[in-house]
Amino acid sequence: MAWAIAAAGDPERADRLLGALLAVEPWHVPLSVLVQHWPQVALRLVDELSGNERS
Repeated sequence: MAWAIAAAGDPERADRLLGALLAVEPWHVPLSVLVQHWPQVALRLVDELSGNERS
């Protein structure tokens, strides 16, 4: 659903939806969607959690 919302032109709403989903559901479900549709966001999350920064 977040992908469809973002594709329809409302990426901020899609981000909020994914954030809410990550907060209440097991990570493996929304994380697989995140990796499939927004791999750059997944990489940024991994970097932030691991203390690494990409250039």
